[in-house]
Amino acid sequence: MSNSSTKCLLNEASQQLRQELEKFSTNHLVQVNKEINQISSGLSKIDNNVENVRDNIKTMEKDLKYIKNEVFKLDPSFIPTINLINKDNLIEAKYIK
Repeated sequence: MSNSSTKCLLNEASQQLRQELEKFSTNHLVQVNKEINQISSGLSKIDNNVENVRDNIKTMEKDLKYIKNEVFKLDPSFIPTINLINKDNLIEAKYIK
């Protein structure tokens, strides 16, 4: 094999390798981008859920203050204590004289 034909074969092999590397890199970047988009979407859903929970807590706090005020109007000697009674966030109110 002559020197020029060896160089030609090396150039072809080098070009083919570059093309395969570029294709692999592009495919890998596309896959990474898809995964980043999925993670971003999941984080947005979590963020929305957190905001909803915060809103619900604020509403519950307002409701509890209202209930406390109404009960106090009925009988000022009752002092409500609020306890979480299970993992489902059910609330039990006990009144102590």
